[in-house]
Amino acid sequence: MAIKTVTLNYKGQYGCLEYDEEAKTFAVNLGGNAEAEKRVRDFLAQPHTLSIPKDACTYHFKTVTINAADSWEAAKTVLGRLWENTEVLVEWSMPADVVMQL
Repeated sequence: MAIKTVTLNYKGQYGCLEYDEEAKTFAVNLGGNAEAEKRVRDFLAQPHTLSIPKDACTYHFKTVTINAADSWEAAKTVLGRLWENTEVLVEWSMPADVVMQL
């Protein structure tokens, strides 16, 4: 199992989120911004009922309840809603190791 990492951005302050596939846990680092880190942790800790596509059509949806910690795929689905709920943006295209150089 591996640690999956994505870059986070809170109002220009970069950090990262790590997901441990074996332990099914998250570590959030936003440069010590405890408030933003807590919002991300709290958001990921709760179950989310979402409408997601059920097939290749863009207008066929099903409602599912997802726990982000269940798998990396579940986490990515929930992370897609992170910014709207926490003002913390996932920078999908920025490798997390680049953040360490900023």
